[in-house]
Amino acid sequence: MKKDIQKEFSFNDLYEGKEKKILKEVYSSSADYAFWIKDKYFFKSISDIRFFLQEKLVEKIAQEVGIETIETWYGELGKIQGEVSLNYKKENSLYKSGAKILEEYKKHLEETQKEIPINMNNLETIKEALAYLYPDSDSLMPEFTKRFILDLLTMQSDRISENWEIEENEQTKKVRLAPYFDSDKIFTDHSAIELVKYGRRIHNPFLIKCDYDKESALMSTYDKIYHFLIQASQPAFEYFEILLEQYPKEKIEFFLNEISQDIDVREEIKTSILRDYECHYEKMQELLSLAKEERRGLFR
Repeated sequence: MKKDIQKEFSFNDLYEGKEKKILKEVYSSSADYAFWIKDKYFFKSISDIRFFLQEKLVEKIAQEVGIETIETWYGELGKIQGEVSLNYKKENSLYKSGAKILEEYKKHLEETQKEIPINMNNLETIKEALAYLYPDSDSLMPEFTKRFILDLLTMQSDRISENWEIEENEQTKKVRLAPYFDSDKIFTDHSAIELVKYGRRIHNPFLIKCDYDKESALMSTYDKIYHFLIQASQPAFEYFEILLEQYPKEKIEFFLNEISQDIDVREEIKTSILRDYECHYEKMQELLSLAKEERRGLFR
């Protein structure tokens, strides 16, 4: 954590925050404590330093490709380790989570007796929901798609509807996507990635061994990604291809070494992340090549 931020923390802040606003029920078991401190910083506890490395890894990739993110630092309150970020919310703006947006849209569908998707947190339904609530929201979808492709590249498991927000300026009524946040759940054994375009859920992208022939669950995961690549719009497909080319294992290794310079990280943790990324990267290259051939036949 930056030293100027560290000075403002004390172990008492942890208990003050717990009494005022403990958000344990919102987060997974990896965040027993999650709350605001002095309305300026957000602290989320982590069970393993790996989560911080993964958050920073995604943050660095996102910043390089022009996606606005919340900057995160490693911090400790007493013996509790966690991720600390600045409050990104502006005084003259209103913020609404994806969960609330989709809930309002669902009520509209019920009132108009229209079909309700089983999983509403998908790009098509999100686009419809935003158009219903915000007439000038068309410009948001290219950015939304870029973020989804990055989630796909890193096998993000936690881009639930609570983990994206819309920011609306109170005066101008202009809307934009709030900064990209909460991206530390990548390449974990229990992961489930939301395939946003079609509202499908992909389970168990990585098991203990990276064996694509023997693990039927993993094959099912990549089969769904393959079908997404076949049906994706041309801009989304091209962006996926560009992103894949830009971030080989060597680039990820460089980022991890840079991130871990100032914190104590066991080498095997970085090795584990790199191994997971390399397995996934090789399979994505294979799927991309196959999807290209299939798309040539479909779009001739």
